[in-house]
Amino acid sequence: MLMIKAAIFDLDGTILDSMRSWDELDANFLRSLGLEPRPGLQQDVMALTLRQSAQYFRREYGVPLSEDEIISRLRADIRRAYESEIQLKPGAQEALELLRECGISMAVATATEKHLALAALTRLGVL
Repeated sequence: MLMIKAAIFDLDGTILDSMRSWDELDANFLRSLGLEPRPGLQQDVMALTLRQSAQYFRREYGVPLSEDEIISRLRADIRRAYESEIQLKPGAQEALELLRECGISMAVATATEKHLALAALTRLGVL
């Protein structure tokens, strides 16, 4: 009989219903400046770093902020989402509770900055 001893979960899109926040981050940033995002924006910036995204926004949309100001705004927007808006995926809390009750160790793997992950998991009571 195979016994599960531990479980590792991806955070975004598995435990947290956060993908929409990431998908809308860039468009919402542009709209906050009175700029309308063009179709395909998400695909254009998906693989870019924050710095590369800032360069893209300055070049393609004429954003008048410095790269550092753009990065700061994007970080603040996503931080706000993790600290107050993003919720658990349906069924996540029950699954985590069941594993905890069974004594199964759990961990989260994510590319999201640690302080963001901790903020959401703590706020949602599943840390």
